[in-house]
Amino acid sequence: MGDFNRLRIILSLGAKLLPSIALADEAASSAVQKSAPMTYELSAIASYTEASSHILVLDKRASFRAGGVGLKFGVDHTRFGSVYGTVGGGYSPQESASFLGAEVGGSADSQFFGFGYAYQYQLDSQYALGLQSDYVSYDISGDFEGDRRGVPVAAEIDSDISLTDFAVSLHYSKSSQLRFRWGVGASHWSIDASAEGTLGDSIRATTDASTDGWDGLLFFGMNTRLFGFPLDLRYKWSQINVDNSVAMHGLDIQLGLQF
Repeated sequence: MGDFNRLRIILSLGAKLLPSIALADEAASSAVQKSAPMTYELSAIASYTEASSHILVLDKRASFRAGGVGLKFGVDHTRFGSVYGTVGGGYSPQESASFLGAEVGGSADSQFFGFGYAYQYQLDSQYALGLQSDYVSYDISGDFEGDRRGVPVAAEIDSDISLTDFAVSLHYSKSSQLRFRWGVGASHWSIDASAEGTLGDSIRATTDASTDGWDGLLFFGMNTRLFGFPLDLRYKWSQINVDNSVAMHGLDIQLGLQF
């Protein structure tokens, strides 16, 4: 009889504790759901931007190819949008520029970093309106060589080029695995370049050029998945109007992991 009473007491306590355990589990589940709108993303990125022709500034001209590989870290909130930062570097085997009246050329190293903000407003189950602001800065440097009427010319050239984009886009979801977007906007660009070098064995010189402006941009993008990972592709066309008008073509690739 004593064992039976003890068993009944244990079962009674268990019955009383089960609602408390259920409430605790429900509270924990609710806390997880409240934090669910926030997601983090780490992506491997590759980018490439090229000018359609030499950029001419104050009678000085230079080619422009920039890009490389790097990382992108982003924080996304379903209500407030997303913020992100990028960093990376690259190498160009052949660039050219003018220096002391001569055409010089050589390889160049580049580093880039950037950050931005993006927001989407869902119009219906398939369409969304996107707003985006994006900044990227390229630091490109290299040792160039050439000649002027048979006299050797050597120069160390450093260029800082920054692009700040403001764009609005239309997003279309073909399916949960395939989305497209088309965008239009404006880009503020700035160019700061300096060169230091020699003509022959004795003549040394330095030159610099700086300019900035506003021009339009267009882009097309696609989101899908590759081996289960989110893949983002984007092509961007923009223009720089300096002493000449130069079209800029850019391609961005992102392969990321969400956690």
